[in-house]
Amino acid sequence: PHWGGDKLFNEARKIVVAQNQMITYRDYLPLVFGETTPRELPLYSGYDEKEDPRIRNGFSIIFRLAHNTIPPYYFRLNSKFQPDGPDYKSPFHKTLFATWMPVKQGGHDPIIRSFLVSQAKLMKQDKMMSDEIRNRSEEH
Repeated sequence: PHWGGDKLFNEARKIVVAQNQMITYRDYLPLVFGETTPRELPLYSGYDEKEDPRIRNGFSIIFRLAHNTIPPYYFRLNSKFQPDGPDYKSPFHKTLFATWMPVKQGGHDPIIRSFLVSQAKLMKQDKMMSDEIRNRSEEH
């Protein structure tokens, strides 16, 4: 009750960022790395002043890997897992900065349903990074 708006915002932001990191490191990355997770992402052991703080190759690899998992289209499925309306399929580049879309098109549930039933992208050399990411993500 005694915090101002900025303090309240920044404290809430810290909590949300921590939750996002926890979900990423505890739930998502072990699915990507499998049994090699401890080797690829060792546990934090404290601050080391000898450590180079610049971006590491490991982050670069994960950054690229994450971009490779983005589908070229987002689908919206209704509660019966059927296409949700005539415009149920949206190209990624049209939805990237359109934060209004989930609100006006039934919330996040229809998109999450499509993630549950969609097949993963085939990781072939010519299919790894979607054209939507490589060439069109700046369009909006």
